[in-house]
Amino acid sequence: MYPKTMPKPTTRKAAIPRPAKPRVRKIEPEPEVMLIQGRKPDSKEEYYVAMALERLGWRRYYYQFIVGMLGTKGYQKLDFVVPTPGQWTVIDVRGAYWHTGRREDELSLERAVKSRNWRLVVIWDYDATSIDAAASFLRTKIGER
Repeated sequence: MYPKTMPKPTTRKAAIPRPAKPRVRKIEPEPEVMLIQGRKPDSKEEYYVAMALERLGWRRYYYQFIVGMLGTKGYQKLDFVVPTPGQWTVIDVRGAYWHTGRREDELSLERAVKSRNWRLVVIWDYDATSIDAAASFLRTKIGER
């Protein structure tokens, strides 16, 4: 029916090349970098406590090791050390997710702090839901400067 030199007609429509969609890259705003003495805090509650201490006028030292070093067995890290009148005060920020069921770590921290005649103040994550909440909790525990 068709001569051999002529191609057979196809029943499909020829694909029309479409221009590629331009890639739209979403630029999300940079999150606020929270730093405490040049270090990124472990949680937002630690950041709230640091800002509350600053608001109350207390100088604080962040992320101090009391026993061992990071990565060694049995090391203890103090979240905040505050020089209060008469003795040093250690502020330990605890989260219910991380600190439930690990009583031996908490006891060793309490022993290490008490052996130096320092005071330990524990603030849980539900007590530090904002800077204002952390400030009011710390005002009752250590007062203002």
